[in-house]
Amino acid sequence: MFYGPPGTGKSTTARIIARHVGRPVVALSFEAIASPLYGQTQKAFEEVLNAVGSAPEGAVLFIDEADTLFPARGQSAREDAYDQRLLSQLLKFIEGLDTGGGERRDVAVILATNRAEALDPALLS
Repeated sequence: MFYGPPGTGKSTTARIIARHVGRPVVALSFEAIASPLYGQTQKAFEEVLNAVGSAPEGAVLFIDEADTLFPARGQSAREDAYDQRLLSQLLKFIEGLDTGGGERRDVAVILATNRAEALDPALLS
């Protein structure tokens, strides 16, 4: 988890880590997967996790502005159930319970936010 004000190098650090370990970086933001259609954001997020989890060479998944995807329960303008499904998908993936549709590869997940207090506590524990 990287957190700090804008311009402190969170995104750059993720790219440096990926280069250092010889893995491609998959950068993801809310805007990349957001959809006004019910269930489509979750489906897009699942597709990203499946692609990253099954990448033959492994990968670094970098999720920028993580507070927009995984806000603290009760702090979102969206439905909490919606937020919880995205959070559940990520936690299962990180814990290796959801292997991305096949054998789990070498994957690192890095989250970045300017507002750590706005994240769901499950990500901070």
